[in-house]
Amino acid sequence: MAKVPLVSIILPVKNGEPTLRRSLDSLLKQTYKNIQIVIIDNYSSDQTLLIVKEYRLKDKRIKYYQKGPERASQMNFGVSKATGKYIFITNCDFIVDKKFIELAVKKCEEEGFKTCNGHIKSETKGFWSRVKGLERRLYVNDSLMETSLFYRKDIFLKLGGFDEKMLGVEEEFQHRLDEAGIKMGIINSFQTHIDEIDSLKEIVLKSFYYGLNDANYFRKHPIHAFVKRFPIRKAFIRNFGSLMSNFDIFIGFIIFKVLQYIAGTAGLILGLVSSARKSRVQRLIYGK
Repeated sequence: MAKVPLVSIILPVKNGEPTLRRSLDSLLKQTYKNIQIVIIDNYSSDQTLLIVKEYRLKDKRIKYYQKGPERASQMNFGVSKATGKYIFITNCDFIVDKKFIELAVKKCEEEGFKTCNGHIKSETKGFWSRVKGLERRLYVNDSLMETSLFYRKDIFLKLGGFDEKMLGVEEEFQHRLDEAGIKMGIINSFQTHIDEIDSLKEIVLKSFYYGLNDANYFRKHPIHAFVKRFPIRKAFIRNFGSLMSNFDIFIGFIIFKVLQYIAGTAGLILGLVSSARKSRVQRLIYGK
């Protein structure tokens, strides 16, 4: 019987107490059992460590490290500690479908892909999370917006891992995969985001912060970054019927995108002019 490859799940966390248990439960219930879970904690100040200790007593496949200051450095460090043939990047506020890893391994092993991914959807509660959930549905099977999160480790290392000067590192890394001619396989499985936006204020502040960090992305890949951030997308036109199916959500979607682009552009301009202010803005928005 062929050897079943080990998959290392990289799980960065920062004050993940509200969602970490649900995330870990979904990973430990995977139908594919040859996994290790590499948790990289950015020095959480809540009950994250106690939760990890609780789960490590139940399952020795869980490894725990501390590293900061941002997700990119956490994930690169996690990959350096991983021993699997494949790595899967997820987050502590995501629930992963139980067959996700099984399907990803099968896609790569049987069809020869070196990277792959499924899709992302939202756990919708309030109005604005429903709006965000609509946007995620529009991007399903959209090659411009979906990025690889499941990689052969040797490919990840060969391309130099994530750029630690950036925030949206997965899409920048996908650009390098595309440039190298490495095609992404798609599996019919989902991750569910369980910590979505719930206010206009959060939309504005987070969009501004991400725009601020986008400055490095635009400096490195200006044309690609512009295409990725352009407000009119084929996914919106292709799924126009879905957009119009609920008028209230449609109006919310327009408000959401307008605020997102205004705040994001303001952040981008400030980041291009004065990137030194990033940490100050981060403390203002997130309190850390």
